[in-house]
Amino acid sequence: FTGGYTYDENGQITGGIGTRLRTAEIVPSYNVNPANGFLYVAFQTGQFRPDQLPQIGLMTSRDGGLTWSPAAKVSRTPEDAPNPQAFTPFVAITEEGDVGILYYDFRKDDKSNSSETKTNAWLA
Repeated sequence: FTGGYTYDENGQITGGIGTRLRTAEIVPSYNVNPANGFLYVAFQTGQFRPDQLPQIGLMTSRDGGLTWSPAAKVSRTPEDAPNPQAFTPFVAITEEGDVGILYYDFRKDDKSNSSETKTNAWLA
């Protein structure tokens, strides 16, 4: 939801505020590093915030996918932003092996206009 979520007394999500937004919540982005063969997966997750607002995570495998690193938060959306949701990641890797994660967030959305949600794209 563009404005965040509503919660029950136990902190579980019960609904949303604003307009529903289709994101890549169930579609992670995968890529292989051509320089060393490492595998990367970038994904949208609520695991990094107690209110479960989506952020961007990244996991790496250095053994062909047999084992994976713990999820690391890569989105840099300020925790105190009026609307701190990050979503829809894409992972890309240069021929030299530099890894970049493109994602979107609502950090500049002040929720002042319910028919408009300010969205920005970022590269981490």
